[in-house]
Amino acid sequence: MCFGNSLGFDGRLSTRRLIRAGLRHLQAYNDWHYDEWCMKYPGRFIPLGILPTWGHGRPVAEIHRFRKGLSHHLDEQNPTVQGLPSIHNEYWGPFFKAWPTRT
Repeated sequence: MCFGNSLGFDGRLSTRRLIRAGLRHLQAYNDWHYDEWCMKYPGRFIPLGILPTWGHGRPVAEIHRFRKGLSHHLDEQNPTVQGLPSIHNEYWGPFFKAWPTRT
């Protein structure tokens, strides 16, 4: 597993004040991480994408955008430290539903 903690586990180090730039930075990292790093030796690395936790629909949008190979992700274990609802809140329902099911 390759941890993308250079951006923070929840992408918090990407520029949140400039949301579009921060989001594009995070997406570019996810694309590079999968295409250039993990697919260099398929099966050897497990891609761990970073999801933008700021903004309600952004994590789900990134899950759908990155369907090509994102099967695991990194995020804040306790989103309440960012002022977001607990993971036990309905707020996160779309996020959990967006993950592809594994059989």
